[in-house]
Amino acid sequence: MMLSADRATGLFFFVAGLVCYFMIIPNYVETADSGSLHPDTFPNALSILIAICGVILALKPTNHRVHSVREMAMTAVYFAILCASVYAMTFFGYVFVSPVLALVLMLLIGERRPLWLFSGVVVTPALIWWLIEIVLERGLP
Repeated sequence: MMLSADRATGLFFFVAGLVCYFMIIPNYVETADSGSLHPDTFPNALSILIAICGVILALKPTNHRVHSVREMAMTAVYFAILCASVYAMTFFGYVFVSPVLALVLMLLIGERRPLWLFSGVVVTPALIWWLIEIVLERGLP
């Protein structure tokens, strides 16, 4: 079995998922007295999922193709927008930043249908807010 970029990436994410599960989450997730779920439930589940997906990628790599400069530039733009949005959430909060982020990302990928824009900008952030704040009784930034 030859080491390829996919296999190396898969192994990286396998190790990263295990490190998160066994070291980072137990040491840095605070306990809470209220709520129906432990605060580490979702992070643990996601770290296990990341590790499993890493193993799958390492065992069954994809056919690699070189991406164009335009695709890589758009990836950098998306990443910069996400970083700026996370930073903005510390000042303005999830309720104000997430609809703007959803709108910008949807417009960048070319979505123009009003019903889809409405569902992505209004319905989805509201549903996430309701699920986290009301159902799970956890705070959003």
